[in-house]
Amino acid sequence: MKGSEGKGVDERMEQVTGFPKEHFSDFQIDKYSAGSHHRPRVDQVPIEYGNQMVSLYIFLNDDYEGGEVVFHTANPPIKLRPRKGMAIVFHNSDQNAEFDISTMHADLAVSKGTKWMAKKWVYADPITPTRRIALPIFAFPFGGKLPTMLLTFHNFLSEKFGSSQGGIFFNKLVVLLPLLFIISIVSIIDSISRGKNNPKESKENKQTRRRKKRD
Repeated sequence: MKGSEGKGVDERMEQVTGFPKEHFSDFQIDKYSAGSHHRPRVDQVPIEYGNQMVSLYIFLNDDYEGGEVVFHTANPPIKLRPRKGMAIVFHNSDQNAEFDISTMHADLAVSKGTKWMAKKWVYADPITPTRRIALPIFAFPFGGKLPTMLLTFHNFLSEKFGSSQGGIFFNKLVVLLPLLFIISIVSIIDSISRGKNNPKESKENKQTRRRKKRD
């Protein structure tokens, strides 16, 4: 996907897919060491992220052996040997917005060296700043995966209020929780700081509490 000089990946993807960049995910970088592979899968994710309509894979190097990408359900099946700078763009839905089974694919095992790939997706709906920024923060402590409790709560809101209204409530929630956490941390730090700055007052407070307990 080399395109014209001076044009960025997002701008070229806008031309190819017909979607504005607000529908694009950030890049995800995948590393495949010797022996690593990825089993057959489709680029369809749970509802909390939205529908992945288009997938873009960019191969960042080719100084390795193995690691071919196989579309085994395509007719006829396709086997691609990655080359540095080469990109694959494919639609996960057909002209009727139905999932296209022929997009199922797998990464064969790397036999020697290390394979690097950059991935980006185009979603059916624009990605709100809330989801683009807040969700990765929630996922970071769990190895990049959202905690089950958060996913369950999202699905509950979607079933209760519908996907659109439930999504709005969910967006507000994932912004509110970090703010409450930050406020709590700041409050605790402030309390500790006040105690250190006023040791005499702190000591008097302790003595007062002890007298009350005796009384």
